[in-house]
Amino acid sequence: MICYGVWSFFHAKSDEEEMTGMEMKLSAKATNGMTSVFLSALGLLLLLDLAGDATEVLTVLFVTRFGDAFLVFIATVIALIAATAVETTIGNRLSRILSATRIRVFSSLLFLVIGTTAVLSAVLHF
Repeated sequence: MICYGVWSFFHAKSDEEEMTGMEMKLSAKATNGMTSVFLSALGLLLLLDLAGDATEVLTVLFVTRFGDAFLVFIATVIALIAATAVETTIGNRLSRILSATRIRVFSSLLFLVIGTTAVLSAVLHF
């Protein structure tokens, strides 16, 4: 997380920064249709979910505890939809208030803080 925070602070471009002609064409093509946005978000979220997280562990635990896999599946889907709705709403509001550069700096600092906290807690518990 620390490395990603440093990388995103120094190397990631924001929308406000200058884009080349090819990047402008690709950006315009990507934002043309709702289908493109939907498929991009769906594909990226599916790819990221394959990495595994606490959600998968909790889902397995709930299925083993309650036994009704379909009910746990429906509850998990509703919970993920609700969480995504909250995240999307917050992102939409932040984009109206803050510039892309400020959001990039804030997220970089947040990754640095989380990564440093994780490293320090691991080192101090040994």
